[in-house]
Amino acid sequence: MAWRFKASKYKNSVPIVPKIEECVRDIVVGSYQNYGNNITASAKFMAFPIEHSGSTLAVLPIDDSGRKPKNMPALHGHTDTVNDLAFSPFHDNLLATGSQDSLVKIWHIPDDGLKESLTNPECTFAHKQKKVENVGFHPIADCLLYSTAASNISLWDLTEEKEIFTNGDHPEIIQSLSWKGDGTVFATNSKDKMVRIVDPRSNSPISIAANSHQNIKDSRVVWLGDQQKILTTGFDANRLRQVMIRDLRSFSTPEKTLELEQSTGILIPLYDPDTNMLFLAGKGDITISFLEVTDRDPYLIEGIRHTGEQTKGACFIPKRSLRVMEGEVNRVMQLTSNSVIPIMYQVPRKSYRDFHSDIFPDTNGFRSELNPQDWMSGKNYVLPKISLDPAKTDIADMSKEPRLGPKPFSLDSTDNTFDKVFAVPHVPIVKEAKEHEKELMKEKIQPEASDDVEIAKESDVEDQKQEDSPPVSERDNFARDDEQRKSIADRRRMYENRSQSAVEEKKPSPVLKRQESAKTDKKESKNEIGMKRTSTVFGKVSKFRHLKGTAAHKSFHIENLKNISRQIPPECDVFYANHERVAVPISGQGGKIAVFELSKTGRLPDGVIPCLVNGNSTMDYQWDPFDSRILAVGCDDGRVKIWNIPEDGLTESTNNPTQEFGAHAEKISFIKFHPLAKNVLLTASYDLTLKIWDLNDLSEKITLKGHTDQIYCFCWSPCGKYGATVCRDGKIRIYNPRKSSNPVREGIGAPIGTRGSRIQYALNGEYLVVTGFDKVSERQVYVFKTSNLNDALGMVSLDVSPALLIPYYDEDSSTIFLTGKGDTTIYTYEVTEEAPYLCPLSHHRSPSIHQGLSFLPKNQCDVASVEFAKCYRLTNNSIEPLSFTVPRIKIDYFQDDLFPPTRMVWNPTMTSTEWFEQNDKPAVKVSLKPKDMEPLSSLSRPNESKIIDMKPIDETTYMKHSNSNNGQNWTEEELKSKQEDIKKSVSARVSVNYTLEQDGMEGVDPEEWDE
Repeated sequence: MAWRFKASKYKNSVPIVPKIEECVRDIVVGSYQNYGNNITASAKFMAFPIEHSGSTLAVLPIDDSGRKPKNMPALHGHTDTVNDLAFSPFHDNLLATGSQDSLVKIWHIPDDGLKESLTNPECTFAHKQKKVENVGFHPIADCLLYSTAASNISLWDLTEEKEIFTNGDHPEIIQSLSWKGDGTVFATNSKDKMVRIVDPRSNSPISIAANSHQNIKDSRVVWLGDQQKILTTGFDANRLRQVMIRDLRSFSTPEKTLELEQSTGILIPLYDPDTNMLFLAGKGDITISFLEVTDRDPYLIEGIRHTGEQTKGACFIPKRSLRVMEGEVNRVMQLTSNSVIPIMYQVPRKSYRDFHSDIFPDTNGFRSELNPQDWMSGKNYVLPKISLDPAKTDIADMSKEPRLGPKPFSLDSTDNTFDKVFAVPHVPIVKEAKEHEKELMKEKIQPEASDDVEIAKESDVEDQKQEDSPPVSERDNFARDDEQRKSIADRRRMYENRSQSAVEEKKPSPVLKRQESAKTDKKESKNEIGMKRTSTVFGKVSKFRHLKGTAAHKSFHIENLKNISRQIPPECDVFYANHERVAVPISGQGGKIAVFELSKTGRLPDGVIPCLVNGNSTMDYQWDPFDSRILAVGCDDGRVKIWNIPEDGLTESTNNPTQEFGAHAEKISFIKFHPLAKNVLLTASYDLTLKIWDLNDLSEKITLKGHTDQIYCFCWSPCGKYGATVCRDGKIRIYNPRKSSNPVREGIGAPIGTRGSRIQYALNGEYLVVTGFDKVSERQVYVFKTSNLNDALGMVSLDVSPALLIPYYDEDSSTIFLTGKGDTTIYTYEVTEEAPYLCPLSHHRSPSIHQGLSFLPKNQCDVASVEFAKCYRLTNNSIEPLSFTVPRIKIDYFQDDLFPPTRMVWNPTMTSTEWFEQNDKPAVKVSLKPKDMEPLSSLSRPNESKIIDMKPIDETTYMKHSNSNNGQNWTEEELKSKQEDIKKSVSARVSVNYTLEQDGMEGVDPEEWDE
C-alpha cells in the first residue's frame, strides 16, 4: 500500500490566469449546439468560430492578445455553423473543419497568419447531405483525416483525396470519437447510449460495445493514451453529470464511475497522457476542474479548481509551445462569449532557473513517416519521442512548420506544397460531379480563353498569392534544398508537361469529348445569350464569382421608419419597390401600407405616416411592373384592391382604392402580375385555386385547379406562357393556363417542409429553382429540369433557420440571390446546366438584419459602374439602396461580356386581350450600352497593335535578305540604306530637338575670362 502515500508531482498544479491585456478580447462568440470543443490550437495558431452564425472562423497566432476589430481577416469557408475543427498534429498550418452544411474542408493557413480573409480551401469532402458532427486527424498516420456525420464514420486520405473507409453501423448519431494513442483503434459514443470500440482495418469493424451514460444528452469519450482504458463523460438518467473509466478487458462494467453535480453544461474532457492530467470544462460553466488519473483506486484524484468566466469551449495547446522554463505543464485555451483566455497550469517549484525533467517527460514528436495507404494496409508505427529540454532541443525550431507532406491532388509526391491546383466547389459534391472533376484533372483540360483578360484582377489577389508564391514555412524549412526552391512557374511547366504527355498516351475520354463538344457549341452560339451556361467549378471561373455588394451612402437612405409590421404571412415577400417608390407594411389594424417616394430621402419626421388603409389584414401586395403608380393588394377577406398613388406621393392616409373586386371566397395567399401582358393579375387563395384576372374590366378569365393542400408560391415563366407552383403536399406543378385548368406536368420534387417554399424559373425557363426546408428546419435550395419534376439535379444546404429563403433571379448573369426575413447574409449562386448546378459566388454580409429585399429591373442599373443588380433593403428602421457590382479594371469601357442585350421587361409587350387570345409577343432585347461608352470587346489585342509604322521592305530586297543566311551577307551600302530608312520613319513620328539646354542660357564674353 506504499503507493497510496506516494506524492503526486502534478496534484498541486496551480491555474494562473493572465492579465486581461494578455487575452484575446472583444470577439463575438455565439451559442452553438454541437458536439465539438469550439476551439482548437496548434503550435502556431488557434482557431475558433466567431459571429452568431458560427460559420466564420478566426485564426490567430497562438500567443496573440489584445482587442480584435470586428472586420479582422477571417476564414469564411462554410455556409452554416462549424460543428468541429482540428489542427493536424504534424502540420501546424493545416486546419480541418466540419460544418452543418455537410462539408469537410481542409485549409492551409499562411505562415504569417491571415492577412486577408480566406475563402478557398485546399480540398473539400461531402457527407451526402448529412451535417458533419466530428472531424480530426489520426494521431500516428500523416494526412489521414476522420469525420462523422449522423451514424456514419469516414476516413479520408488527403494525399489521394478519397475516402478509404466508411462505416454506418451505428444506429444513432455519433457524438464523440477518440483514437487510441498508438492509432490502431478508436472509441465512439453514440446517442443510443452505447460506447463502442472500432477497428477500421478489421473485417468486423465494431469489435465490442457496452451500455454507457443513460441519457441522450451529449457524451464524450477520450482514450487514455496507449492504455487499454477509455474515459467517458455524460449524464445519468437523473441528469447528474458522470465520469466513467472502462478497461477493455472488462468492458461491460465501468472500472470507475464518478458522479458530479446536476447541471445542463456539457463536459469537455481534456486529457494529457504524458502527465495523466484531466481537465473537465463544462459548456456554460464558470469552473474548470482538474483531476489526476491513476491506474488504481480511487482512479480520479481532484486537484485545484479554476473559477472564472463562463466557458463556451476549451482545448490544449501542443506541448512544444509550453513555457517549460516557467514550470508550465499544460495550457488550457478557454473560449468565452467575448474572449480567449490562456490558462497556464504551473507546478510550484522553488526555482525555475533549471529545466525540471521530472515533470516534463519526453512527448510524441511532430513528424511521421506513416502514410494513410500504409496504415490502412496494416502497418503500424511508433512516433519518435522528443525532449522538451531547451538544452537538448531548440524549442523555437520545433515550433516552426515541419514538412507539409504530399499535397492533395498532386501528381508528384515530391512536391511538398499545398498550393491550389484547381477550384473545389463549395457545395456538396455529387457523384457525377466528382467523377467529372477527376476526369478533367487526368486530361488536364485548360479553361477557355476569355475575351476579357482582366476579370476580377483586383479582387482575385488572394487566389493569386496562393497560387504564385509558396508558403513562407516551406522556404524556411527547405532553404538549403535547391530542388524545393524552384519557382512556381517552373513547377507549373513541369506539371503541364507531365499532364500533356499523359494525355498523348490516352485516348480522349467520353467526358473530354462532351466538354470539347460543349465548347464547340458555345462558340457556334456565342451570340445567343443564355443558351448555354457553364459551371464555375471545373477549371472555368464565373465572371460574377467576385461580385460585391455595396450599400449606398447614408444620404440615400430613408430613415426613422417606425411600426413596421412583423405579422406578414410567409407567402408574402414583405417588401416591394419600383424605381420611384417603395411600399412597406405597417403594424396595426386595417392592413396599412406606407408608400415612400425614393426621391425624398433622409430622416422621416416623427408623427403619423400617411398610409393606404385596406380595412382588412394585408396578405400580399405587388407593384404593377409597367406602371410605378399602381399597387395591387390582396386581403384576408378574399378581396383585391387596386391603388393609384398620386404622382407626388401620399400626403395623407386614404381608404378609397381606385378599383376593388372580390376574388375568392376565402382569404388570398398571394398575387402575381403577368411579366409581359398589361393588366393581367393572378391570385391564389386558401380555397386551393388560382385565378387569372383581366383588370380592364375586373373579369375572371381562368381558374386553375389541381392542388390538394396550401399553395406556397407561383411564378411565371420568362415567356409568359407557363406557370409553376409549389405546394404544401410536396409537389411541383406546371400549368399552361390558357389551354388547361389542370397541371400539364407535376412531380414530387423535394421535401420542402411545412414552413413554406418558393419557386423560380431559371435558364430561359428550362430549369426551376426551389427553396424550402428539410425535417430539421435546414434551409435547402434545389434545381429541377422542367421536364423531370421528380428528381432534383442539384441541392445546396445552407443553415438551420426559421426564415424562408426568398429568391431573385437575374437572367442575364444567371445569378440567383437568396435571403430571408431576419437574415444578415445574402447568398448568391450561379445557376448552370452542369453539375453541381448551383455554383457559389461571393456571399454578401450586411452589418444588420433585414426584413426583406426588392430588386429593380435591369434598366435601373448603373452599367458605367459595372452594376449588374440593384435592390432596396428594408431593415428594422430604414430603407437602404444596395448595389451589386463586378470588379473590373477598365471601367471606362462598357463591359459587354457582363451586360448582354437584356429583355425589356419594364414595358408590356401585349395587352391583356392579346394574351388571353394567345397572341404572344416576346420581350424585345435592348442593349444597355450608354452612347458615350465604347464596348470592351472593341479593344485590340496587344499583339495586334502597331506602335510605329516602319517602311516596308520591297520584294527583291526581302528575297535577298531571306536567302542570305538571316541577313548576314547584306552589303554595307544596303545596311546603311536600311538604317537611314528607319531613322526617317522614326523621325517622321517622333519630334527630336537637337538644341542643347545651355544654348539658350546667358553666358559671359570671352574677353572677361581671367587668364
